[in-house]
Amino acid sequence: MEGALIELVRVPGETALRVDALRHLPLLYQAAVYHAAMEAWMPEVSRSTLPAIVRLLDAPVGQRVEWPGAVVWRDRDALAFRRAEPGESIAWEVPLTRMPLVHQSFEGWWFTVTPLDAVPPTFDADPNTVVVDADVLVEPLVLRTWRAGDRFRPLGLDGTKLVSDLLTERRVPPQDRARQLVLTARGEVVWVVGHRLAHGARVTPETTRAIQLRWKPAERA
Repeated sequence: MEGALIELVRVPGETALRVDALRHLPLLYQAAVYHAAMEAWMPEVSRSTLPAIVRLLDAPVGQRVEWPGAVVWRDRDALAFRRAEPGESIAWEVPLTRMPLVHQSFEGWWFTVTPLDAVPPTFDADPNTVVVDADVLVEPLVLRTWRAGDRFRPLGLDGTKLVSDLLTERRVPPQDRARQLVLTARGEVVWVVGHRLAHGARVTPETTRAIQLRWKPAERA
């Protein structure tokens, strides 16, 4: 019964549960789904933590509950479950009040945010360097590992795409996927680091202020 319920409300291909489907279930069935999800996706976490997960259903988007080795967060349309990778960093908030900024992330790599004196006429072809409209980078600006359910509109496309689908299309190896970073502004993905800028963050003829984002090995930062 629990297995059937979790299949009914899960997000296909993701370790996530759809919020709309959960809301339509009786409370007893909701509890069964949560239990099944924990057993399948984070069995090392005690069931005594279940009330904290239940509260996420009505929590603001971005709210999360963390335990050693696991995290559950409230996405826009789902509750996403994930085991943290060994040595994985969850997130850094990047304040825009002090620039240029340099943030060391994973070992040997640096993330930099640099305001430009003028909007450049051309852009670096390096996928680890992008120029964005400064007015789009609204705080809180957060650099973090991607989450199940993360979705954005890639540059040049009309519709949205799951970050997980983009990584699959780019043939990112499984060992690298878990460490893939995204940059979000006020909860919206603006850059899948090293892969694709969000369409809304692009520089346009109306852009008056630009910021350069770089993700480089430390020796090149």
